[in-house]
Amino acid sequence: MELVWLLLITSVLFIASIFLLRWYLAKSWKLSRGDLWLPNENVYFDPTTSTTNQFPSVLEHPSVYLSVIIPAYNERERLPVMLQEALTYLQERQQQDKAFTYELIIIDDGSKDKTYEVALNYSDTETSDKVRVLKLAKNRGKGGAVKRV
Repeated sequence: MELVWLLLITSVLFIASIFLLRWYLAKSWKLSRGDLWLPNENVYFDPTTSTTNQFPSVLEHPSVYLSVIIPAYNERERLPVMLQEALTYLQERQQQDKAFTYELIIIDDGSKDKTYEVALNYSDTETSDKVRVLKLAKNRGKGGAVKRV
């Protein structure tokens, strides 16, 4: 009988410790993410209408078949070549399959060069339905930039 009680108490303590650990990790994870969500970073500028719009949430119903996330930090020189190749491929794919839709989301990860302006130029040329630019106030690295979307 004592062995049964010992097993029962041990099991209860083990389960309680798992719940406490989960609670602690969830709380500390939320606190550590806090600096990723600065004000006014969840908007994009639409150059064709000169308006600032709220960035769609990943929790909303998807409006396109493929979203390409492009983190960019000081990529003023390399971004145009990459974007041109990507857009050429995606446009050809869309011509082959009319149901195929896409968007490019360029995340300027706190660049110090003209990366944002270069990306915004593509948003103007291709429209913000196809190319959106998200500007982060400070550099968070590729992982931090991608988490932002």
